Amino acid sequence: SKAWSIRDPPLPGGRAMASVSLIIPAHDESATLERGLRNVLTQACDDLDIEVIVVANGCTDDTVAIAEGLVGEFSAAGIDLQVHDDPVAGKTAALNFGDQCARGDVLFYCDADITMAPGTLRAMTSALQDPDIDLVSASQDYAMPQNRIVRGWANCYHASPYQRGDDVVHGLFGVTRAGRSRFGSFPETMADDRYLSLIFGRHERQRVDDAVIQIHYTESPAELIDQQARWTANNADIDRRFPELLADNAPAHNANRWPYFERPLPTVIDMACYGLVTVSARLRVLMRRSQILSRWDRARPA
Repeated sequence: SKAWSIRDPPLPGGRAMASVSLIIPAHDESATLERGLRNVLTQACDDLDIEVIVVANGCTDDTVAIAEGLVGEFSAAGIDLQVHDDPVAGKTAALNFGDQCARGDVLFYCDADITMAPGTLRAMTSALQDPDIDLVSASQDYAMPQNRIVRGWANCYHASPYQRGDDVVHGLFGVTRAGRSRFGSFPETMADDRYLSLIFGRHERQRVDDAVIQIHYTESPAELIDQQARWTANNADIDRRFPELLADNAPAHNANRWPYFERPLPTVIDMACYGLVTVSARLRVLMRRSQILSRWDRARPA
């Protein structure tokens, strides 16, 4: 049974409060971090005790100063904001360090560049009351790009069964303490979301409809190709290193295969854009796989 609960409407004796830890690894995120952190303030509510742990790693910009400048504002809102500065760049080390600092009943892992609709953390925490669910992810709302090539790729991606299914764990996900105890440290990878989705079976993970995150696309086709190369290489690396997990808990749709599209079908131009980006990304993986796997960055949003 769960050690905490959320009751709505409140009981006469007051609400039970769930403590949640939101871990945000941040590497050179000065362009997006303030927007993302201010958005976290919209998650404050009476029945969540929220702590936010920003683990800046290898930053050469103002990421740390921006986060530290918001500590007072978070404290006034009743949210504990911790900022840790690691001089060595590495997402895996940042996630594992954040785990060591976290005290919450629920652990959330969040990319620094996403924003959440109000009530998202509450809805995801509430979904974890189900004793059969140990991993939750949010529904995704994409800010569609203006660049024609990027928009064409995005239209096809959104029409793929993989993106429309319940298997996607991306941007923001949460685990119970019981779920977190099922594995040790995060393995050295950028595909932490892929790794977690394979740890838990389909009956143990849930996409929460009432929890919504917004993901901002880059406007640069070159950056999108670079991003997709990293995504493809790291996902394939996780599948190669953990074949037993892939055999037990493989997603219903393999994101590394060329997709078919569901209706409404993308246009021919959209499909051409998708093909250009996908083929370019896979060629880059073939030529620079080891270099790609060692990098910790991503395409920047507009």
